[in-house]
Amino acid sequence: MLGRKKHFPRDNPVTRYYEMMEQFNTVTELYPGQLLTISVRADDVMNIMNIDFTDARNLLNEIEQAMGIMYCNIRVRMEQFCEYMDIDEMLIQVFLASLKDYEPLPPLTILPAKTREELAAEPLRSFRDFAVDLRKGIVESIETREMRAKLWDEANQSGEAMASRPGPYRVIIRPFEVAQILGIHLKTAQEMLKETRKEAGLPPRAHVSIKRFCIINHLEEEEEDIRKALARLHASE
Repeated sequence: MLGRKKHFPRDNPVTRYYEMMEQFNTVTELYPGQLLTISVRADDVMNIMNIDFTDARNLLNEIEQAMGIMYCNIRVRMEQFCEYMDIDEMLIQVFLASLKDYEPLPPLTILPAKTREELAAEPLRSFRDFAVDLRKGIVESIETREMRAKLWDEANQSGEAMASRPGPYRVIIRPFEVAQILGIHLKTAQEMLKETRKEAGLPPRAHVSIKRFCIINHLEEEEEDIRKALARLHASE
């Protein structure tokens, strides 16, 4: 019988990041193409605890009350559920991933290179369109990304504006976060950041800023959404 511990989960963002990264690496290694379960739903509780829907919903209500969740749009996060139930989150993430259908990586399709004039004239694409293309294996050519990086440098000769930012303010983005936010494979996200560094003239292991990532990948209008997704991912808001 699983014991219940009524205390709060760890709130150290650095520790939490490395825990989630390790979980993501393990899940995608065993079940390629799957993502972590961030928010716990009644169906997840039913599978984990082998109980019916009513008991699952009552358990979630109990956890919400213990944690002081007062709003219906705020869900119990996986680390909170596992802390409360005193169970290993890694095992739960792997178990839930095993229940999902396998999604193999699509064949890679590289789009033709675009000129400076074409990039300047084309409308900005949405975050959802960008994620859909990645899931289909459609990526822009290195030449196009290099031109985007050059256009960004020309428009931001003094670098990124970092004054008067609300805290906490995320500056860099990592492969695990790209994969989780865009819903793509970790290897695809790693390759994206590798190409972004190359096109921006950065060293192989250099950090990639969120701003530069959005500009080079033509996601300028979606930068705020990406920052919000990062905040939800690490529960920093």
